Amino acid sequence: MTVLDPVFLDTAPLIYLVENDVRYSQDVADFLAKEFAQENSIMTSVLTVSEFNVKPIRQDDVELLENFQKALSDLHAQIFDITLKIVKTAAGLRAKYKSLKTVDALQIGCAINYVCKRFLTNDHRLKGVDEIQVILIGELKS
Repeated sequence: MTVLDPVFLDTAPLIYLVENDVRYSQDVADFLAKEFAQENSIMTSVLTVSEFNVKPIRQDDVELLENFQKALSDLHAQIFDITLKIVKTAAGLRAKYKSLKTVDALQIGCAINYVCKRFLTNDHRLKGVDEIQVILIGELKS
């Protein structure tokens, strides 16, 4: 897939999509369908995989784990490791934005380092980050 205007997915949009959340899954699906049609790459990190897997592992829900893997595959999602460069970017973000949690800084740092200009999340606290365009799922209908 060509990297034209890649979008980085935080964990929540994938949870909503895979778990078919009645409030948000359709908005996320529509957004991703548009991205896919425009040949924009879908990106995320290994942190998303870790965060998503907690619930199905805890509940021994093999089907949910399989559905998550299928969603990543269907989206042709690129999953990036967290590197030392990303960790340093995250540290800079945390220094600048004192309320930013480490996991959020790592996710945003990953997006920035892989040249994503857009970050899809449902975490309103991240709207204050200036280094990347933070798109809230609630804004997708706007």
